[in-house]
Amino acid sequence: MSGEAGGKLPTAFISWKELEELLWRALPAILILLVLLVLRFLVNRFISAMHTRKVLSLSVKYILLKVVDYVIILVYLSCLLYIYLPTMPILYVVGLVSAAFILIFFYDVREFLAYFYIIASKYPRGRPVVISIPRYSYRVFGRVNEVHMHGAEVEDFYGNKIYIPNTLLASSITIETPVLVSLRVKALFTDRSRISEEISSLVDRMSKEISQKIPFSFDKESSYIEKIDVDRGEAMLILRFKPLSLPIKRSSTYELTKYIISNYGEVVYVEVVNGLD
Repeated sequence: MSGEAGGKLPTAFISWKELEELLWRALPAILILLVLLVLRFLVNRFISAMHTRKVLSLSVKYILLKVVDYVIILVYLSCLLYIYLPTMPILYVVGLVSAAFILIFFYDVREFLAYFYIIASKYPRGRPVVISIPRYSYRVFGRVNEVHMHGAEVEDFYGNKIYIPNTLLASSITIETPVLVSLRVKALFTDRSRISEEISSLVDRMSKEISQKIPFSFDKESSYIEKIDVDRGEAMLILRFKPLSLPIKRSSTYELTKYIISNYGEVVYVEVVNGLD
């Protein structure tokens, strides 16, 4: 009785033949996983090297590493489905997942591609530029400090931060230009018959004195005479000054205005302009 019952007990162990068949079936999945892990390692090393060379910022490096992981997982799952399930359903599943990914991350993908376009086009970072965005009739006058994954940080010449999406920055018209502080000055002259000579003398004196007193240099080329009233003995001058350092401190602009008022005439208005204006 006991011998007959013992002969009917099922074995608790898998046979070598069954184990060998299972390993052979799992071998493609294991090989694909190893290949993808090696590929992930090489891509991550490349991204880290780009970050070390300061081509990529830390935030962009982090996002790229996450994207690589998501792509590796998606590719691995697609390969498993293709190997172990019928072909046609796989195409539908992969297509559905890809379409969902594109729809969900559409704007992120656009900003991501625009980011690489900006990097590849060697966008003038850290230099004074005028950024014109035609679609919005908008102009930004400043310098691009940093380009991140979703947008660029632009600093105007008072130190204010402006953030522009990469897609807008990539489609904008960017022109490098010097920074100028423009003053409209009303100057009075005692000798009305020699106003032109006195203006030339004032400009020469300004060229020599300004940079020694305050952190600006006088730009004679872009300065000009707006109007001369001989009867009143006055002239309206547009005077342009280059800042010796950026960003421009408001205290420095005030110091420039105060100095002009004390030595050359009445300041009507002050504004920061670009060299194209």
